[in-house]
Amino acid sequence: GLDSISKWGFFPMAHGEYSLFNGIFIPFIGISGKHQVNSHLNIANNNYYVSPNLEYRNTFYDFNTYIGIKGKLSQHINFNVHTEFSRVRDALFFVNDLESSYGNQFQAIYDTMYQLDLAAGISYQFEDNLKIDLNANYYFYSLKNEAYAWNRPDFQIKLRASYVLAKKFYIKTDLLLQGGRKAKGVFTEGSDGFIPVFHKLGFLADANLSFEYRYSNKISVFAEFNNLAAQRYKR
Repeated sequence: GLDSISKWGFFPMAHGEYSLFNGIFIPFIGISGKHQVNSHLNIANNNYYVSPNLEYRNTFYDFNTYIGIKGKLSQHINFNVHTEFSRVRDALFFVNDLESSYGNQFQAIYDTMYQLDLAAGISYQFEDNLKIDLNANYYFYSLKNEAYAWNRPDFQIKLRASYVLAKKFYIKTDLLLQGGRKAKGVFTEGSDGFIPVFHKLGFLADANLSFEYRYSNKISVFAEFNNLAAQRYKR
């Protein structure tokens, strides 16, 4: 049911950066925080196969500190390299619902999590016609109670591209690659007590493609193709 305890708090917010060599290199540092509402609609948008009977808790990002450097490699190429360290209370994780009749539903569980994110990104833009973004993340997790950050990736790569032809034809595509996810299994009894069992999930690849033709500012035709990799999400 709904969490009957209302929680509120103050979150830090500060950012600083310094431009070197006319913006070629810009070191930056900062800290932030936020409050995320976890309604059934928000959770279901992230995982279509969640159980209708969920426990709802809001997630609190007590702090997210970051430091890095961004800048330009050329007139058309930008880069961003940074690291983030966060403390998250009631972080949400998806686990298999063992009470589901068909075994194809998921429950939401919560735990306090520390997360380290090593990130790097590069982008290319040529005027207003072509733009390409490539981002990579590597994650480290530490949890208070759970053995692993269930169903969260160890690494992730995102590629996005858009192209405009004659200001009439708009093409967009994106590719997502994830690996290192673990699914929570049942506990087995060992000499040191109950040992959590996990299953390594396969590599996830997802691709989307969209086309749009703009006849005028008010008339356009578009088509979208989702999950072109035709992979079944194993959450």
